[in-house]
Amino acid sequence: MQLATRFWQGPNVPAVLVGLVVGVLFALLAVFLQALVIGIAGFLIGGYILIVLAAMLGIDLAGVTLWIVYIVGGLIGLVLVRFLFDWAIITLSSLAGASLIVQSLFPQGNAGGILFLILFVAGVLLQGSILRRERARSCYALSQDMSDSFDEIL
Repeated sequence: MQLATRFWQGPNVPAVLVGLVVGVLFALLAVFLQALVIGIAGFLIGGYILIVLAAMLGIDLAGVTLWIVYIVGGLIGLVLVRFLFDWAIITLSSLAGASLIVQSLFPQGNAGGILFLILFVAGVLLQGSILRRERARSCYALSQDMSDSFDEIL
């Protein structure tokens, strides 16, 4: 309200209404842009991960090759996010987390392959179990709602 009164010197009711309208517009904009932003994030993370994996394998990337590998990784990340959103986020975040940890422990890039693999698998298993529990709870709640609705019909 303080911000609105700085720009609006009239009555408070129009300032509140303008604030509500602007808030609703930005909320709708956020909903519509969510898919775009998630796709961009998948592209960026996928490209980053493929570059890091190439460096860990000792592949020297430079110039155009670096960009080609980044774009290929980005497209893989984009496809993962598009079709397998939950598992793509789990996979990409596990890969990114494992690579960040390994990079901080082994900055030269060649060592740490086994640690990377262990951290990646641990991340996927942990996040996957959390997702499975959440889905089981939501399915149970949905089945209870359907059962209650069916009982009301009878």
